[in-house]
Amino acid sequence: MKNLMGMILAVVFIGVSSVIGQDDNSGSNKLFLKAGFDNTGTHKADWPGTLFDSNNDVEAGYSATVEYMHFYNQILGIGLGVNYQVLRGIKDSDGKFGFMPVYGTVMLSPFSNSVPLSPYVKFDGGYNVAYNGNSSYASSFLGDVTLTGGLYWGAGFGVQLGNAIFADLMMTTNQGKYKLSNFLGSSEADITYQKISLNVGIGL
Repeated sequence: MKNLMGMILAVVFIGVSSVIGQDDNSGSNKLFLKAGFDNTGTHKADWPGTLFDSNNDVEAGYSATVEYMHFYNQILGIGLGVNYQVLRGIKDSDGKFGFMPVYGTVMLSPFSNSVPLSPYVKFDGGYNVAYNGNSSYASSFLGDVTLTGGLYWGAGFGVQLGNAIFADLMMTTNQGKYKLSNFLGSSEADITYQKISLNVGIGL
């Protein structure tokens, strides 16, 4: 993990240094369409003041992403994105859930001018506008369940072939609130879903 973070930081440093003085492709815009495979992750529920905290493994799932990027030059791109997660199951449970974050994203491609298969690093930050579950996840015999979105962030790296085909590996965190209400009152759990995703897509 330390070696991986070191590689990411090194590429970021080179990218930021290279941005200065670059003006090729200034003002260009691009639409990215991605299909993602979300590897097994973890679903953590933290119930403050109780002993009912849980940390469960999550089954693999699939997602679709759309991003719109504005490239200030061939090195730096900034944009907006939305990611839809197909409901994925919690292991040893019938419950399934998924998030839909809307986020800002920064992309650094420090070697895009010099090599045909160029690496890049990417950082996301936003909010989960939707947090859903099937009936086994979003209902309880103990009372009414309300799901509310929370913060989203991610970081990763990838490669692009020319300006059309690319693939990246992203480590992401989705947060939300799981609220349970009944005649005795209500309690709320902080939900944290962490995963690693492999995304493949095209740029238009």
